[in-house]
Amino acid sequence: VLEHRPYAEGDVIFRQGDLDFFLYIIISGKVDVFVSDSEAQDVFAFTLQQGEVFGEIGLLTGEARGATVKAASALDCYVLGRREMTETLMKRTEIVEEVSQIVVSRQSALAKARASIVSPGEKPTAHHTVHELAVKVRQFLGLGGS
Repeated sequence: VLEHRPYAEGDVIFRQGDLDFFLYIIISGKVDVFVSDSEAQDVFAFTLQQGEVFGEIGLLTGEARGATVKAASALDCYVLGRREMTETLMKRTEIVEEVSQIVVSRQSALAKARASIVSPGEKPTAHHTVHELAVKVRQFLGLGGS
């Protein structure tokens, strides 16, 4: 159910604000994650490496991408789509809570990066609690429960 996707160093995998319903699993290489400031300039947030995932929030909730992700080196990924993820979560619903914890942690890291570029008077973006996110994931994917 996984699709292989290679990228060259410098390739943009997706941009902040894009709609993209895939989870990316890094097999080799690394990506840099950026958030945009008020002038739409990319500001480095963090790096992800082999064995880590990205793109989980769009896949699980349908929300627009919260950051821009670029290949920081030659990159090999496997990609998991919404249908395949839904089938997996229907078989193992306990994964929703586990993935929600990862997402909340990732949102916290992005919030810290955004806080460093927020203009005076601008309100920082709020992020979900694990429970709120788990409920939203179940609703978006049609898994039921709360």
